Amino acid sequence: LYPFTDVVSPANFTVKAMHLLFSFASQDRQTAWCDTPLFPALFRRAGYDTLMFDNQTTFTLENDDVWDQEIRHFLYHPRLSPQLFTHCNADKYPFDEGLLADFDRQDLRFRNPLRLTIFHLMGQHVAYRNRFPAEAGYFTADSIPEYSTSGLRRSRDERRIVADYDNAVRYNDRVVGEILDRCRTRDAVVVYLSDHGEEVFDYAHRNGRIHDATLSPDCCRHQYEIPFMIWMSDRYRAARPELAAAIARAVDRPYMTDDLPHLLLDLAGLSCRWFDPTRSVVNDRFDASRPRLLRDDKVDYDLIMRQAKGNAETNKGA
Repeated sequence: LYPFTDVVSPANFTVKAMHLLFSFASQDRQTAWCDTPLFPALFRRAGYDTLMFDNQTTFTLENDDVWDQEIRHFLYHPRLSPQLFTHCNADKYPFDEGLLADFDRQDLRFRNPLRLTIFHLMGQHVAYRNRFPAEAGYFTADSIPEYSTSGLRRSRDERRIVADYDNAVRYNDRVVGEILDRCRTRDAVVVYLSDHGEEVFDYAHRNGRIHDATLSPDCCRHQYEIPFMIWMSDRYRAARPELAAAIARAVDRPYMTDDLPHLLLDLAGLSCRWFDPTRSVVNDRFDASRPRLLRDDKVDYDLIMRQAKGNAETNKGA
């Protein structure tokens, strides 16, 4: 298991993040997500079965929810979806473990050794108390320190919400662990990431994702910095020792997830005219200097964080 230390999302809301995760459009290029193939289509062309398990979409055409409409027309449009996925789940589940039962059923059906499986978990989206079953509750308001690490004094109601979030994180860890367990005896590599971050009374009396006109370092840290890891089964690692070593070398590289398709093609050993090795974080040709631009207004994340670090050092010296 290789957790990466310096990864950000280009957006703090799911639709925009998903557009960039699935396409070869990147923030520093003048292309839209619909100008390039979506990576599952390329895996299908390469002979893979592509299985999608999504717990954030109802798949119901009559649903008027704006998010549902956006994602249906993006990934699940009737003309597009068959080009992307061999299978999509038909139901949405109260909790993410429901996807695992669906995966187990499909695992018996699909025998192709080449398989791309995508889980889009509900994860820790608001409201956090709805993201884990009652029996998975562990933290309470009393578990949470009154003061955050930044010195914010939190009310009991705020600490209760933090506890709900921590319970959702703990439950999410369990689900991810069960996914890894299903891959341990296979020739498999797993990439895990969040599509965006979330504020939970870390430095201000607010939670969720707040679309401030000006991005502060604190906002960048909590809404755009994300967990990102690569896990390899013993079989995968033994068969590809050079790639395993390359993954180990890459954990501290600065990376943004709008280049995810390049990484996935690299891990699968696939190449095509859209693949760029300088955009695959595990490739030795990776370009660590490219700007990491956030949001539609293309704010430079690294510039914001460098300026904040410089100001902090100046204040410390004074």
